[in-house]
Amino acid sequence: MDKPRILLVDDDLQVTRSLARVFRRTCEVETVLSVEDAEAFLARGEEVHLILCDLLLPDRGGVDFYRSLKKEGSPFTDRVAFMTGLGEDAQDAAVFPEVPCLGKPLNIDLVVELARRGRQRALD
Repeated sequence: MDKPRILLVDDDLQVTRSLARVFRRTCEVETVLSVEDAEAFLARGEEVHLILCDLLLPDRGGVDFYRSLKKEGSPFTDRVAFMTGLGEDAQDAAVFPEVPCLGKPLNIDLVVELARRGRQRALD
């Protein structure tokens, strides 16, 4: 696998499609619409280098997802980044300062760099 692989978790299909189109220039991209779908994806043994998860989702959001990964001792905890369109959501993410919290619109270069770092950690 030459390109880093990103898992986008966002319930807004239009946003997900737009982001996937942009990131596919430099990364492999998988998309899911919920935390439950993301957990099922990871449970299949799929390799990802960055999990970009929206903070606000209908059932469970990014913070709950990260908390579950941490509780399980998942190797993916150091590959999670939150994304949010609303500034006040970032306060929810502040309980996990180790997780990058990116505002929308996303800084594409930063996301690609996070994915590359995750890929390097996976190879080490």
